[in-house]
Amino acid sequence: VLRLFLNQVDKHREFIENAREYIKTVFTGPRGNCEHCHNDKDGVCKFRKSYTLENRLIEKCNGIVFEFFEPDTSKLKEYMALFTEFFPGRR
Repeated sequence: VLRLFLNQVDKHREFIENAREYIKTVFTGPRGNCEHCHNDKDGVCKFRKSYTLENRLIEKCNGIVFEFFEPDTSKLKEYMALFTEFFPGRR
């Protein structure tokens, strides 16, 4: 499993919406969807990631998101592009 810790997803909307399906699905698919368990904890949730993709508000639980299963070298170029999109280095 390749697990990335990504923030400010909305800033990268265009990249993600145009990414290959195996990358986009990590952001838009059902895995890690927020179950609003904070409702059982006095409404406090420190770990939810909220962003909009494809005109849809998405809320994910920070503890189990952005995991890419079965990564292999044939997908390395796309994974590196994603990483560089979020972490472009110093300008």
